[in-house]
Amino acid sequence: MNWYKLSQIWVDNGRGDFEDNLKAIYGFEYKYTMVNSKLNTTPQRKQNILNNLQEAFNEPTQNVIGVLLKTFGNWLESHALLNPDKWAAQRAKMGEELDINTDGGVMEDMLYEYGKYTYPDSRDVYKIPKEKQFSDFIKNVFKNIESMPIFKEFLVDILLPEQRNYLMEMLESEGLKEFNSSSWKKFKTKEQAENYIENLTLDSLDIDDLFYTYMPDKESFNNVLSNVGYKEQILQELYKVLIFPLWRDHWVSQGIEITRNNVQKIYDSLNSIDYSNMGNTSATINIALSAVHQNGSMIDYIEEEVGEEGLRVVLDNLTNGLSKSIWDEELKKELNIN
Repeated sequence: MNWYKLSQIWVDNGRGDFEDNLKAIYGFEYKYTMVNSKLNTTPQRKQNILNNLQEAFNEPTQNVIGVLLKTFGNWLESHALLNPDKWAAQRAKMGEELDINTDGGVMEDMLYEYGKYTYPDSRDVYKIPKEKQFSDFIKNVFKNIESMPIFKEFLVDILLPEQRNYLMEMLESEGLKEFNSSSWKKFKTKEQAENYIENLTLDSLDIDDLFYTYMPDKESFNNVLSNVGYKEQILQELYKVLIFPLWRDHWVSQGIEITRNNVQKIYDSLNSIDYSNMGNTSATINIALSAVHQNGSMIDYIEEEVGEEGLRVVLDNLTNGLSKSIWDEELKKELNIN
């Protein structure tokens, strides 16, 4: 290829969407290589063009790396194998968004994940009635109640006032004799009964029966949770105590530790990029994109983050060099080559 009649190079800073920025990065890298190896002009002019390409390369690169850092960071947080608090906090945050954006709400998602890991066949989660899935889940909640102080506080805040009101109304309407008979008590005075009701604790009640009286299914439970000021803390506790151990055991057996270590290395590399070194920067981005391309969930993370679809096809086309002929034509036009 003969390069001559040099004029100021035309550049596209890739200020559009994520796909545009990716195309701009690959295009600038290709043009940089071609100018550096093929263009026959004075050293000063060649260097000026290379400098312009380097400068133009930086903006779309920073845009792409910003998205990748956020994507990889989110992935690492939601796959925090050794930090159940961090993992659960991420899931609880996602659960809050589920309640806002979906009909099933966070309990639908939580029950699905719980069932997927606890039933002998993960496909049973689609076959077992929702009522049984909910009761199995709540049974395990009560089994681990002492490990969930926030959830226990939730039960105290929600269930005890309701039960006290119910018993007081029963005492007033039925009288002491009927109250004693109904509640299997032997109070001698109304004052004794009232004192008992006012000082009720969870330990003095049948929590299972009381819970299902006020929250008999996942929909009612989800609705009550939605009206509690510390809902996210409750979700975090449920995820940490009930879901995280199941999730960790499943994915560790699938080799997630190796995958996570690889993602962490890429994330660290993205954080330490030297934008003045175009070759190393491109190599780091390529490694990150290759990892993204091999992991469907990463692609999903990026597409959700940027609101775009079809990035797999874009990456395939760029990797296979399908745009080289277009970039060659652009170079001819930009450099005024006949």
